[in-house]
Amino acid sequence: MEKKNGVGNIVVGESNFATILPGHIFKVPEVRKLFHPHAVVMYFSETLEQVIPGLWLIEIILVDNPDTRLVIDLAKLNLSERQREELIKYKGVPKDFFRLKNN
Repeated sequence: MEKKNGVGNIVVGESNFATILPGHIFKVPEVRKLFHPHAVVMYFSETLEQVIPGLWLIEIILVDNPDTRLVIDLAKLNLSERQREELIKYKGVPKDFFRLKNN
C-alpha cells in the first residue's frame, strides 16, 4: 500500500495518511459529495474512540481539501501493516480487529 501520491510529498501508508476503502459509507449523499473511494485522507489517532465493541470511530480530513472533516469507522481506512500495529500498540485496538474486518 505504501506509494507516492500526487499530493505534495505525502506517502500513503506512512505517518497518518491512508486511503478510504470503497463501501457503504459512500451511499450517504453528504459523504459522496465530499469524499470518494480511495481518496487520500489524514487520520487523527488521538480522536480514535471505541463506541461499541467492534466499532471504532476516527476523525479524518481530505488531503485535497483540509476543510473537509468527517468521523468514520476505522475499518473503512486502508492502513498499512505498520499503521495497524501502531493503533494496536498505542491506542488499544484489539489485535483481531483488522483480521475480522478484512474477512
